[in-house]
Amino acid sequence: MIRPAQITDLPRLAEIYEDAKVFMHENGNPTQWAGGYPNLESLTSDLEKGLLYTVESDEDPGRIAGAFSMLTEPDPTYAVIYDGAWLSDTPYAAIHAVVSDRKEKGMVQKIMAFVRESHDHIRVDTHKDNLPMQGALKRDGFTYQGVIICHDGTPRVAYEWMK
Repeated sequence: MIRPAQITDLPRLAEIYEDAKVFMHENGNPTQWAGGYPNLESLTSDLEKGLLYTVESDEDPGRIAGAFSMLTEPDPTYAVIYDGAWLSDTPYAAIHAVVSDRKEKGMVQKIMAFVRESHDHIRVDTHKDNLPMQGALKRDGFTYQGVIICHDGTPRVAYEWMK
């Protein structure tokens, strides 16, 4: 089950994100999320804006197994794309900060299936070294579109899916 995050979810979400940072750093992706983001402050901000969602475990209902943020207004970091082009300028959902506790398989597919229920156009970006995320996006029908620059000035590879 996917639902909007609640304030009581924040300790568990912070735990999952911290574990994901360690995993990435130990597995060939040492610079993504190295500056502290996402952290309790950014998670709280996304929650207050209604952007943060939790993914509950299929195997253990009620246990939060993952999370993500979804922006349904134009994402400023997607205004300019380098070394490629977006498929369309139609309204889209931008998915950020996808995380899994690594106990639940197919997190990206679960999240994107949920988003596709209400959106025909999705954009997502990730770090060039985040090969597991890139593989999951490709398997789920996303195509590489180019490079965007994040708010902190770092590049990210950008993917897109359209119905």
